[in-house]
Amino acid sequence: MKKMLATLAIIALSFSASAKETTVKFSVFVFNSYFSCDYVEDVTTDYIEALGGVAVDVDCRGGLPYEQWTRVTATIDSASADEDNTVLNTLNIDSRRRPYRRITDNCSLGAKVIEGILPAFDVTNVKKRNGCYNGQGRFTYDMTVRGYN
Repeated sequence: MKKMLATLAIIALSFSASAKETTVKFSVFVFNSYFSCDYVEDVTTDYIEALGGVAVDVDCRGGLPYEQWTRVTATIDSASADEDNTVLNTLNIDSRRRPYRRITDNCSLGAKVIEGILPAFDVTNVKKRNGCYNGQGRFTYDMTVRGYN
């Protein structure tokens, strides 16, 4: 029994050592568009999960009914790359593809949230195309996620 508990403790410690937590802060302003903070928090959480992270805490200030600016603070937890720097995920986020279109129907909001949370991740080969005009348009991000920054 003691041996099993010791093994479980070692496994738990090794898992927690490979996970990190970081906080990013960013502002979102979309011309002629107003969002409630609940909506911006949900969109932020969904994109964090799409990138492979876990939203520990997402907090928004501003927005409806107060103002057009929203200020977001997101604490993100995610596993880091292995010691040999193994690629965790290769992503193509296209705002018109079904899973991402369901996150938000506002092009500018989605692109600004992704730009706000990307510094929390170790990403390489980022290619982005932003054709947003306010809420309309399309954006795409092609990237390799190596882990957590």
